[in-house]
Amino acid sequence: MTPQKIALNLRPGDKTTFQLQVRQVEDYPVDLYYLMDLSLSMKDDLDNIRNLGTKLAEEMRKLTSNFRLGFGSFVDKNISPFSYTAPRYQTNPCIGYKLFPNCVPSFGFRHLLPLTDRVDSFNEEVRKQRVSRNRDAPEGGFDAVLQAAVCKEKIGWRKDALHLLVFTTDDVPHIALDGKLGGLVQPHDGQCHLNEANEYTVSNQMVRAGDPSP
Repeated sequence: MTPQKIALNLRPGDKTTFQLQVRQVEDYPVDLYYLMDLSLSMKDDLDNIRNLGTKLAEEMRKLTSNFRLGFGSFVDKNISPFSYTAPRYQTNPCIGYKLFPNCVPSFGFRHLLPLTDRVDSFNEEVRKQRVSRNRDAPEGGFDAVLQAAVCKEKIGWRKDALHLLVFTTDDVPHIALDGKLGGLVQPHDGQCHLNEANEYTVSNQMVRAGDPSP
């Protein structure tokens, strides 16, 4: 980037403009984590991204040969009023829904694929996914974003790489204080809470990322 240093003498309230020239470092490493909403309304979108990894890699390799791709998914907190909590919905929250009667249990966040340069692994992981169902329109994406950011070792973020997080959803996320509607009062501690299966373990215990203390 040039210039590297600029000296200005301005009065309070004055404005000025200047030009910067920025050039991308050649073959700079890039880590891209794809975080996808797997609630029922995203079923068509899931079908459309079966080969997304190949397309992403083709485009990114026009910019760098040092590219890695990861994948994670989210739905929402599996508590009322965000999800269907009656016992009969615990194994299949789509029971009784005529348009799509079978889906997987609801979950907060799942880290499915650490960052890798194997695009075929990304495509394979996406093909294995099935949608779930929550009760309200907003989704629990902010919990997932926080875990993707702070679980650095599990995700595989490289210190010297450009970090990109692609967040895919078709609705607004739940925000601060929403968790209290479900009786959650413990503020989020901002730490990584993924178990050995890479599933978010405190989705139903802590209020949403960014919630203030009660």
